[in-house]
Amino acid sequence: MRNDIILSNASFSSSLILPKYAYDFSLSTSNQVVLQEPHIDGPQSHWIPPEKSYIKINIDAEFNPNQGVVGAIAQDHMSIFLGCETITFDETSPLMAESFAYGLGVSMARRLSLSRVIIEGDAKNVTTTVLGDSIPWSIRLVILDICSKAISFENIKFQIIQKM
Repeated sequence: MRNDIILSNASFSSSLILPKYAYDFSLSTSNQVVLQEPHIDGPQSHWIPPEKSYIKINIDAEFNPNQGVVGAIAQDHMSIFLGCETITFDETSPLMAESFAYGLGVSMARRLSLSRVIIEGDAKNVTTTVLGDSIPWSIRLVILDICSKAISFENIKFQIIQKM
């Protein structure tokens, strides 16, 4: 929005900005999650290994006002631990924290030189954005970075798990 105004010499309009802000806010406070592959009714009570040719990286984020932490853990189809990473940072929204978690998962997969990977997290709004939904302006740079890195894999899947 800001770039549209500056680069096209458009005028500032609260009627354009407020609906986009409200949309971003609703995404950042949404706790709705759904379960994808494999389909199980209710919360997942245990870790489900990936297909034999994939490595699964589970990611999550925790957010407190102005502080966040994200983590990622990689395991193969036999549940063998391949590595983990965490990052702490200053941030202003749960949506951005969840976006950083997906970015950490993709970066970790690249550092481990994986070619077939599943990134699994519980943030439906971020997963659907990475998979092609419209990108909220507040996380646009992070999502575009994730998408640009994702093309370096032979196959990468983004899955949603239900929060416990």
